[in-house]
Amino acid sequence: MPQSNGSFGTHRVSTTTITTLPIRPLVMFVCNGEVNPNCLDDFHPESYLSKGTLKDFFQHTQVSASTSPQLQTQQKPVGFLDDDDDVCMNEVNPPVDRNTCSNWIWLFGFKYSVRTALDFHPERLFLLFRQSINHVVNNAERDTLRMGEVNSHQSRELLSQREQIKTFLDYINYYLQKYVPSSLRNDPSSDCNIPEETNNHVFLQQLFHNIQLSLQHIGPISELPRHFLQNSTCRHGSKGGSGFYHTLHMHLDIYWSTMELVFRIVDLCPDHNFEITSEMLHCGSHLVPTDEIEPDAFQRIVNFILWDLSAIACQRFSNLAFSDYTKVSPFTCTCVKEMWTMLIQVLKHRQRSRGGRAFWYSLYEVINGHKLISSATGDKTAGTIPNFYSKNELKNIPGFCIWMIFHLAPLYKLNNFGKLDTGQRYVESNYEEIVSQMKGLLAGQVSEEELQCYMLCSVQICRLWKADLTFLNVLWNYFFRKLNNTFKVNTSGLSGMVIKVKTARELFEECLELNNKDFDLATLSKGNSFHLFLYLTCQQLKAFVNDGNNSAWRNFKGRLLSKFHQRGMQELTEPGLTHFTKLFLSLTLCTHDEQLLRSLFDFYNMIDFRLADTKRQCVIIKGIYAGMSIFMHWNHDCSAAIDRIIPLLNYISSKFASDSIDVHKRRDLWDVLKVYIDCLQDLIDSSPEFTLSEYKLISKDINLILTVCHNFEICSMVVLFSAVLSKLLSLVKTQQETEGDIFIPNDHHEQMAQSMWVTAFPFVESEAKSPKALPEIADLAAQFLCLSLTLPDWSPSFSSVFSKFVCDISINVSVTCRFLGHVLAEPSVTENLETSEDQFLKGSLQIKLIHSWLRCCLLLGPVPSRQLEVVTKYVLDLPIIKRICSVVNKTDLTSECEVLIELFKMFAKAHEITVSWEDKMKLKEDIKLFFEDISISIQPLLDNPSNMSVVKHIYSTIGNLVKFCAPLLFNVPSLQQVIDCLLFPHSLFNPSKPLNPIIKSVVHDTLHLFVSGLSKISSRYAPYVQRRLKDIVLQYLPRFPLKRSGGEQTNFTFQLKPHPLVHLLTDRLVTNSICNMRNFRNFIWATLQENVLKAEGLKLPESTTIGVQFIGEVIDMTESTEDVAKDTLLLLRPLLECYLLTKTPQLRQSTTQVLNLLLKACYQYSTEVPCKELLEILNQFLTDYFANFPASLSQLWNKLFLFYPDLLQENRPVLLLLLEKLELKRGTGTDNHLRQHWLTYLNKTDKTQETVSL
Repeated sequence: MPQSNGSFGTHRVSTTTITTLPIRPLVMFVCNGEVNPNCLDDFHPESYLSKGTLKDFFQHTQVSASTSPQLQTQQKPVGFLDDDDDVCMNEVNPPVDRNTCSNWIWLFGFKYSVRTALDFHPERLFLLFRQSINHVVNNAERDTLRMGEVNSHQSRELLSQREQIKTFLDYINYYLQKYVPSSLRNDPSSDCNIPEETNNHVFLQQLFHNIQLSLQHIGPISELPRHFLQNSTCRHGSKGGSGFYHTLHMHLDIYWSTMELVFRIVDLCPDHNFEITSEMLHCGSHLVPTDEIEPDAFQRIVNFILWDLSAIACQRFSNLAFSDYTKVSPFTCTCVKEMWTMLIQVLKHRQRSRGGRAFWYSLYEVINGHKLISSATGDKTAGTIPNFYSKNELKNIPGFCIWMIFHLAPLYKLNNFGKLDTGQRYVESNYEEIVSQMKGLLAGQVSEEELQCYMLCSVQICRLWKADLTFLNVLWNYFFRKLNNTFKVNTSGLSGMVIKVKTARELFEECLELNNKDFDLATLSKGNSFHLFLYLTCQQLKAFVNDGNNSAWRNFKGRLLSKFHQRGMQELTEPGLTHFTKLFLSLTLCTHDEQLLRSLFDFYNMIDFRLADTKRQCVIIKGIYAGMSIFMHWNHDCSAAIDRIIPLLNYISSKFASDSIDVHKRRDLWDVLKVYIDCLQDLIDSSPEFTLSEYKLISKDINLILTVCHNFEICSMVVLFSAVLSKLLSLVKTQQETEGDIFIPNDHHEQMAQSMWVTAFPFVESEAKSPKALPEIADLAAQFLCLSLTLPDWSPSFSSVFSKFVCDISINVSVTCRFLGHVLAEPSVTENLETSEDQFLKGSLQIKLIHSWLRCCLLLGPVPSRQLEVVTKYVLDLPIIKRICSVVNKTDLTSECEVLIELFKMFAKAHEITVSWEDKMKLKEDIKLFFEDISISIQPLLDNPSNMSVVKHIYSTIGNLVKFCAPLLFNVPSLQQVIDCLLFPHSLFNPSKPLNPIIKSVVHDTLHLFVSGLSKISSRYAPYVQRRLKDIVLQYLPRFPLKRSGGEQTNFTFQLKPHPLVHLLTDRLVTNSICNMRNFRNFIWATLQENVLKAEGLKLPESTTIGVQFIGEVIDMTESTEDVAKDTLLLLRPLLECYLLTKTPQLRQSTTQVLNLLLKACYQYSTEVPCKELLEILNQFLTDYFANFPASLSQLWNKLFLFYPDLLQENRPVLLLLLEKLELKRGTGTDNHLRQHWLTYLNKTDKTQETVSL
């Protein structure tokens, strides 16, 4: 009989009678929290696997019964009531020396003999075992009322109960290992007192019966309330666990120990048939095995555990979204995962060593049982159906099976210690179940979201298993039927609306990535189901090829090709054709089968390209270009693909260039052409060396397209050509640097260069002349110039290409400037320019460069561009410029704000300080070369001026050229031409045609610059200057308004700007710049007198009013009264004639005002302008007009007397003489009437001392 703990305090066992037992630390399930989906071996360090339990199990070194140190030291409550049997047990843990071993063992608070405890007290021990179970479960139920709060004392108590339960089970295991084998062998030497019937297997049958009763008593884990499982994890191990935690892990401890015990019992009696009922184990009796292996007791126990764990997984799966299949596992915690892992390892070991069933088959039995349960037959045998499952019928059984396999298959990678086994390439597969479930799924209606989830699971599963062709065939049969599907998830969100259009390069890269084995789960989840199918197919076929199983590939290839025919190809929609293309490209890259790629092109030929819609045409073009990318990836010649696409381009280009095409059809064709161009550019960018016949793609059809392209369409072509030239130049230069003096151009490079010269260069030439030419055209021109230097044998000469874009004035000036900015930064170009034989002769490249620079400076406006700064810096560094700079000791002009004006000043200064005639002529000849074509350059812009700032910049710059360099260039035709071009357009000499407003405004602001320069040239020796100055006065005088207008004397109209000629004669800054200003004013007045104010036949010209107004405004604004007095000698007579002959009061009033100013100035500066000279003018005027206008002259003379009395007194004798002559001539005697007119004047002039008031 066992001794009670109550007397243990006074009873001490003698150490001489104690037998030593093998002792090992107690091992239980210890939780490491929820399962980490990114870590397969996330078990607790104190777990079964980490402690080597499986290794001991396989080697039959079982955990022995022991008194755990923890059990001895923990104080447990005295007494508790069992729910099943009304038995009150008292337990006290006495202090026992750990180093003292005995033949006794403490089980559930009582001391038993190790040798006989199970022989004589099995019913009592199992009763105590069930009571401990009830204690743990009841505490967990009380935790429900406490809302799951964890009490540390309670946790320690529950852990103690678990340790007692585990100790008891370990003791049974130890007992079977230590004592039962000898009794079964009927060993006479054994001291066993087991009855005879025990030797006849009665003992093992009773033990097995008690184990079944205990399992029936504890019940399945899946029957626990759901909140037990939801709150049964604890990352801190067993010490801080709640009642829920200890309940679940107690079940797992019992399950594992039961497996150990039953495994050993069946091993001890392999031929004995232990009775086991489905009523006890809740599963398995209704299943009919199909593998001809009779399920023994151990297999049934395993099936029960598998069934229970699967039922837990079923609860987790019931409300799972498809997107969570790969994120949520069947394992509620790491211990459940550990239990699954140990089941896999045990069944795998038993299959190898004893011929038992494999884990996948055992799981199949359980899953198949679920199928029977969830069927709608209603045939539910009593006792075979779990209550929880009948209440929660599983609707998506295939999904559940795939989900289970997805999470269980990776557990095969773990070894007996729970660590990853890196040595195994593949793990045991279960393709039969996957094939079965997928067949059922694909036979019905399945959504894209659902299919995507299953394919993602299948991909991950098949990564672990050896490739299988059957599964691929099942998937291929489905996806072939669904090729025309879009495989898009139907959703109202943005993800359902996004459609990404891939280029050929992206298509190739996507197919290439499908052959990458290192895709993680997150990356794969972004693809649709077809994408996952392709990835899975590529990985499986690659595995076949790598393993040398070419027959599998040939088999699948045959199935693939046999599915497609001409009618089927024509029925493919755009998505279907895209999927078809991806399939062939992916498999080609996977298997390196070039023939399959050629088959793709052959299948394309089954579709009539002319009848296909735009979208399908684009897919075909992308597919062929993606095939070229594959050839390029393999470094194979692309001719096979190019020969297929050139006819398509020929058809599209001919249609696109047709005159009869409508707008909508043209837009569709351009969409196809745009795809072709983009694909071609991607191919060019990715081409490594241009040695795979890429030049064939630059065909004459492209030239045909260019002739009808619109501006926005040209951009694509320009970018394409730029990419080709950049790549070609880079490759040739690299080859030159590598080979050095032995450089021989590659044949493909020469062919590409020739194609570009024939196809693209004419287009660049014509586009460069467009007023709206793209800036990239200049980039292309610069690249062609570099190409002419790089491959001269296959290109036009450098000088011809350079001259084309530099000297031709029909080329857009922006293109020329940008072109020069690029090429002058290239050392090879500048070296070629500097080594030319006729560097500074007329027509040389450098002189042409200077002409082009001047054209750019003039036509691009006042704001310099970066490219123009580059050109300016280079031009100013030319030897001819530097030589002129050295004359005036000028070292740098680039720092000046207005480089051209400073350059003009430098030329003028150099000419001024040069002494010798020979040097002057040499300087003149050099500078003359700079401006030869300047008028030709600016004439097109002046013919149609539109940009005010540019036109003003031209006039200002040329005006400064004339101002500073007129003496230097006065007999150079180019200077006269540019003056005529700017100041004297043909419309100027047509009075009926108004001058362009822009030209008119700019001339108004810059005319003084031209006159300042022309005034430096003596008009006596330069008839051109005299003629042009005269034209300036005559043509521009009436073209601009004056501040003074006709009307009353005080009526003045003020304009915003003064008349340019008034400005010339009155502004101090301008007049100071005009050489011999006196002569210039005299020339202006003489011109006016001769052409504006001169009367013919006693009749004034129509321009007299403007002339008088102009004279009055000049006199009025002239600051120097002396200059006004000197002007009187030329202006007095014409103004007197105007006053005398005019019939307009306004003109007479204006004339009177001017005469007043002039005579007052003469009166003030009588020493500078003697009265004698003025008197001569008056006397001659009287003589000429007195006979005809005696009365009018009397009025005039009376007014003049008021302005200058002294002068008029001197004129009195001449007047009297003229009166007498007139009376004598008439022969009538004294004419009193005539004398009456002059009486006032005569009386005034007779009183010499009288002061006349104004």
